[in-house]
Amino acid sequence: MVVPAHNEARTIAGTIDAILAQTRPAAEVHIVCNACSDDTAGVARRYPVTVHTTARAGVSHARNLGARAARAELLLFVDADVTLPQQLLATIGAVTRNARTPVGTVRVRPDRRRYTLAYHAAALLIPLARAASNGLIFCSRDAFLGAGGFPEEMHVGEDNVFMRSARRQAGARYHFLRHPSAISSTRRIQRWGTAKLLMTWIRGTTAIDKRSIQYEAVR
Repeated sequence: MVVPAHNEARTIAGTIDAILAQTRPAAEVHIVCNACSDDTAGVARRYPVTVHTTARAGVSHARNLGARAARAELLLFVDADVTLPQQLLATIGAVTRNARTPVGTVRVRPDRRRYTLAYHAAALLIPLARAASNGLIFCSRDAFLGAGGFPEEMHVGEDNVFMRSARRQAGARYHFLRHPSAISSTRRIQRWGTAKLLMTWIRGTTAIDKRSIQYEAVR
């Protein structure tokens, strides 16, 4: 499991607690602290996980760094503001047991009820697009390597590009797990507002030069 973390000292403990509480323990957990100016790494080192630090900012760079360090054949990438339900790893393991090249994501629920409708809509659209990640992606190592990892030059929409590339690998099979659902932070929606965030997603999906589209660094 790989968790990219940029200035997540306030939230990383809860994320790790949920990972360690899984009914099927993760074989390895890599926390990748990228360009942190707070004590994210210090908090993470209190736990039985592997902590990496890099001066280079970027969620794609952090994911790729963690994947290169991991030894598992099934990779799971989880954003630091996503909380996993206890049965999730067991469910992913059961679903992918006979899949040679699995690629997929998991339905998420918002941590604030006012955004429930928007998340319901996303749960309908994401399986159709078979791309966006909800802050959580699982795939085989072969799919990851075949896709060339996450595009480090991109600041938004990198999950879409990666999943499309991973799905094109030989034998790839896409999964969208509806149950059990994870819980996602709505902090970016709260900071930006729904309209601005939606427009950024659309631009990130449709722009010819996606490198010009940027998020504020909150993941």
